[in-house]
Amino acid sequence: MPPEERAERRIRRMLMRATIAAVAAAGGVTASELLSMAEVAAAPVALPLGIACIGAELLYTTARQIDLAFDLASIYGVPFATDDVGEISTLLAMGLGVELLPEPTRHDKPAAPGETKRWRIVRQMGRPEFAAQVGKTLVERSVLRNIVPIAGIVVSGVWDQIALRSFARDAHATIRARRALVQTCRGMHLGTPDVAHTILDGAWLLATADGELHRSEALALSTLLDTLALPERIAVHEASFCDDEEVWFEHLPSLDAADRDRLIDVLSLVAAADGHVDTPERRFLRRVAKALDREVDLAAVDRLCARLSAGEHPRTTTSPVVGQPEAVTP
Repeated sequence: MPPEERAERRIRRMLMRATIAAVAAAGGVTASELLSMAEVAAAPVALPLGIACIGAELLYTTARQIDLAFDLASIYGVPFATDDVGEISTLLAMGLGVELLPEPTRHDKPAAPGETKRWRIVRQMGRPEFAAQVGKTLVERSVLRNIVPIAGIVVSGVWDQIALRSFARDAHATIRARRALVQTCRGMHLGTPDVAHTILDGAWLLATADGELHRSEALALSTLLDTLALPERIAVHEASFCDDEEVWFEHLPSLDAADRDRLIDVLSLVAAADGHVDTPERRFLRRVAKALDREVDLAAVDRLCARLSAGEHPRTTTSPVVGQPEAVTP
């Protein structure tokens, strides 16, 4: 079967299993609540049983979501690594509305010579406080939908369907964007680390041009880090990204002609990753196109954004320049 059909089947299977688990758990919680109200002596046993049902359903459903994210990435040929915990946490946070926590400082504290650190994006997504907030929100929502006896069975089933479909849609769109970024970067001539750094720094400057980093943009940057074959760790004193736009723009003329078009493709995907392209991002793209002697088609970027938001195939252009046709990313 084609990847699209396999992905849809996998999503339906997750929805079915998770919904059955949610309804069964809600039934167990309702039974324990009714039992404790009808027989006071049974409360010491019934209440822990209800809590156990909520906890078991929460763990099972979360595990199914994590499995789905890994499976979708594998289906599309862009699998997550086993240690991509931050990326999975960020996917869960998207459906819960939990934002990334900004780093308190740009650099890590002074350390001994030779000490290294992970890239800023990876650190942000993997921070314990962020994971704790995601877990807290999961628990709160699980308790809320099961708190009312009898009605909780219906509420839990409907709530789970809405929440899980939202997660599946976000995960599917993110994996498709991940594949588009990987394929676009594979076509670039990454002869030296400078080229990879130029691409990554441009993506960072664009993603932060409209303010705080969005979860989808963080996932896009994480994908770039893996795809551009950059080292997993850097020196403690080294900044993860260039924060000086002028310095970055001075490096653009060193790119090959083909890589200039690919760079605009990468930046277009990063700009569209959060579901909308803001005015600062449009200005940044126009300035990049001008520096590269290109003319970016912002209407094509808007269409790309709409496709990602709708969960459709992300279509990029081999050169998103006015007057050249769009081509579906293979």
